[in-house]
Amino acid sequence: MPSHVSRTVALRHAFYAALGLALVAAPGPTVASQTQADSKTGSLQIVVVDPAGAAIAKAEIQIQPRPRGPTQNFSADESGKLLLDLQPGGYDVFISCPGFRHETKEIKVDQGSHQELPVRLEVASFSGPTVGDPVYAEQVAAVIGTVEIGVKDASGGWIDGVRVKIRVLPDGPVLNPTVVHDGKFKVSLGRGAYELTFSEPGFEDATKRIDVGGGDTQSLDVVMEVQLCTSNTCVGGGVMILEPEIAPLPGLAGGCMGREQIAEIQPTDPVYADGVEVAKSLDDLGIMVRCTCSSKMAPLFPEEVGAAWFRSDDGIFEVVFLPKGRTFAHLKVVAQRDGDRYLTSFEGRPHSAVHMDGSKPTYFIKRGNKLYSVWGDEKLAALLELKIPK
Repeated sequence: MPSHVSRTVALRHAFYAALGLALVAAPGPTVASQTQADSKTGSLQIVVVDPAGAAIAKAEIQIQPRPRGPTQNFSADESGKLLLDLQPGGYDVFISCPGFRHETKEIKVDQGSHQELPVRLEVASFSGPTVGDPVYAEQVAAVIGTVEIGVKDASGGWIDGVRVKIRVLPDGPVLNPTVVHDGKFKVSLGRGAYELTFSEPGFEDATKRIDVGGGDTQSLDVVMEVQLCTSNTCVGGGVMILEPEIAPLPGLAGGCMGREQIAEIQPTDPVYADGVEVAKSLDDLGIMVRCTCSSKMAPLFPEEVGAAWFRSDDGIFEVVFLPKGRTFAHLKVVAQRDGDRYLTSFEGRPHSAVHMDGSKPTYFIKRGNKLYSVWGDEKLAALLELKIPK
């Protein structure tokens, strides 16, 4: 257990003592004692450690009988241990220490039982200034470091909306994910080692390792590389992230070009005939299709034949195909907004377990066995809705 944390706890107790506030049990019947167990009670040994397995001395422990019994306060010893005798029954155990995240455990004690409760406290993550009494704030600040982060693309432009996962090393948990706005971010972390993973649709994930010292401030510059996809969707884990990969090229004379050629739909593709049919019908309607590619929306519905990606003079869209004779008429698209993200799920028939997550809304047009999808282009969606026969 680092000595600075022990000093923090000791000073906090001293501060309370100076104010006449002793950390003692609340009035009421005794629920626990630190004496040798007899045959009518059960013994519980609580062992409190940090993420590296080191003992946390003087960790504060509260014991409360369930559902709403009186609470008693205790402290672990220098080795992070506390031995208690408890009456049979259920209890809530609350464990805390400055600089660490609080932990809550539920236990059941049987008469004459002997059990051990291991508790690992994770390093706390602070997103703002420490609050509370000034002595406590000063001591906590001594074990907290600040990291100033800047996230840019390869050209040096700030990237907005990047999601950051912070994992405590060596094998700790992931702290609450956060979002970097305008490419700049400041976070306060308990001293220790961390792994930061930066994610943004359209970019390759970036991972950085940092070591945080108490009371220091450091800068971390992150450069995210553009993700190379063969269509404008990347799919994984039952969630489809929708982001632009190739911008619309109005008036482009010619077929598939550059990276599009890699994914250009081939005659062996199950949706080749359907894709060609759609392209020809749209050309007849005045929507000139320049390139038809395979689409990563293909696994959207288990019953589908597949999907195709189209670049037209008016923009980019995709189409999912059901077998001939089937229809999307009974499919219900459920769209909602969560902060700066647009979430989409599907109900009815055909069934889909995939959920969509994008920084712009996705528009769907149902036509028989075809489901047209337009990401973020309301004008193009309105044009397709108007032009394509019902």
